[in-house]
Amino acid sequence: MLRHEAQVFDGWLSRESSHFDVATFQDPDNSARRMSIFYADKEHLERQTGTDLVYYRHHRAGFILVQYKRMRTATGSREATYYPDDQLRKELARAKALPAAAPPRDANEWRLSEDSIYVKLVADDLARPTGNKLVRGMYLPGSLVDLLLASGDRNEIPKGWSSKNLTTYLSNEEFLQLAKQGYVGTRGATTAEIKRLIRSAFAEDKGVIVAIDETDPVQVARPLHG
Repeated sequence: MLRHEAQVFDGWLSRESSHFDVATFQDPDNSARRMSIFYADKEHLERQTGTDLVYYRHHRAGFILVQYKRMRTATGSREATYYPDDQLRKELARAKALPAAAPPRDANEWRLSEDSIYVKLVADDLARPTGNKLVRGMYLPGSLVDLLLASGDRNEIPKGWSSKNLTTYLSNEEFLQLAKQGYVGTRGATTAEIKRLIRSAFAEDKGVIVAIDETDPVQVARPLHG
């Protein structure tokens, strides 16, 4: 699943890459809009960011960190469910330990929220999608995950999370629109630190370093959508 997710971006065109662990895509309607996806299987990168995939948006430059969790269907149950554990809390703590950014200096640095990490819940029985599509799932911003964990600790909601009992999340389409528009993700010092971590993890591969240096600070027109 992770390999598939690291190689697609919702209809954007794939650009030639020199490294198996990074893929770059560009909007067919505007080549200035680009997104690189890093497969964080490098021990140092995964340990430092607590994530599986790292998205880097070249316009409105910033990173989006995504951690994947499987919702599993237990014997005798019809509902695929994920039960949060200590591992999730540790991964969230790693992401939160990244340096905080200063307030935005201009419109390009403005974000809807300070969340840079997202947990994506995916059912274990979903087939791999056809074409350039992401696996169907539910994206939970880090601040929402904190609230869900706290509510679970107080026994206010079920311990397990499923599509049946979670009513607040981002769909694939909602996540992609926000990511493309530049309304979510890191800025400033947080972006600089993740760049440093990627440089360290892929120190021997110049192709990867080029990917995070291809940043266009020029204001890019909004994508058109309904």
